[in-house]
Amino acid sequence: INFGIIDVSDCSTFLSNVNKLSSGATEVSFENWYHFPGFNQARYIKSHYIVEFDDDNQPSVAHGMGIDLTEQKNAEISFENRINAILRIAPESVATIQVNVTENICNGVSSANSQFAAVTHSKTVDDLVTGIMALINDKVEKMHFANVISRSSLLSAFNQGTLQLKIDHHLMLRKNNDEWVCTTAELLRNPITSDVEAVIHINNIHRIKIFDSLIN
Repeated sequence: INFGIIDVSDCSTFLSNVNKLSSGATEVSFENWYHFPGFNQARYIKSHYIVEFDDDNQPSVAHGMGIDLTEQKNAEISFENRINAILRIAPESVATIQVNVTENICNGVSSANSQFAAVTHSKTVDDLVTGIMALINDKVEKMHFANVISRSSLLSAFNQGTLQLKIDHHLMLRKNNDEWVCTTAELLRNPITSDVEAVIHINNIHRIKIFDSLIN
């Protein structure tokens, strides 16, 4: 710590774990950022210590090893930053949805629109798609939405290198009132689980569509 090797933000965590070694713990694991001499960038190390006790059952020696997890940690940070950036793209969207496509899990639906009340309780990606399709009255648009935003389509698109899918369609945002929306799915791989995840935005573009039609 005195030589600045331990990152300032990790000093308290580092000290608390070192204290455990001399307080009777049989083994200790912790992760910290380190600034090693000769390295231009900080390294993220997972340390694991096993404590050896003397004849009086007092902690005598701690045998430790470190695993460099810098690349994995940086990938996790990049993933979190991208997720947050995507979520900030459309703060006033009709709905913002986070899903785990690989595991078929709907992690959450955020929407202030009353028509989405049922959709917000979706537990799976399949349920989510079915719930949104129920708000699409046009049969052609309904099938097109299913083909583009279905779980199998999202996985297929990602495996082919496509990271964004976008579709314009009508949606019943108010009772008996269809409006134009744009549904965008941003695809990315979680570096921790390797699962394909997605952030889906549904934005109201009705005014834009009306304006464009008037211009045309």
